[in-house]
Amino acid sequence: MYLSLHHMTPDLATSILKDAVKNGDGYAAFELQRRSIPFILALALFVPFYVMLLTPFALPLTPARLLWTYVFPVVPFFTAFDGVVSCLRTYSRDEFMALTRVADPDGAFEWHYQSVPIALAGFVAMEAYWGVPKQKKE
Repeated sequence: MYLSLHHMTPDLATSILKDAVKNGDGYAAFELQRRSIPFILALALFVPFYVMLLTPFALPLTPARLLWTYVFPVVPFFTAFDGVVSCLRTYSRDEFMALTRVADPDGAFEWHYQSVPIALAGFVAMEAYWGVPKQKKE
């Protein structure tokens, strides 16, 4: 799952994990946002400017797009708002591991979480959540 785990309620996320365990399928989710004050503030402050900067390249460039981006900056505001809400809904390591304990009470999987810096000197990171079936001992 890419950029979508935060859209799942804890119950839905748990059922997705349970399904992976039941079927013996590996599971992976990746998020670009994180729940931290510096990240949320940076997103809220810079996203509106990026939207305004990139809008001329979003084709077709219509009068309505220009109106709602520059005259009444509704699009930049709601894009930033959506990003902030996504950050607030992003699962922390502890929250994800709590979901895995419910989804995999027998410990059939090895579950992992890692935050991997990818840009801006580590300010932007890929949050990776994954699980794989444990190797059976013979």
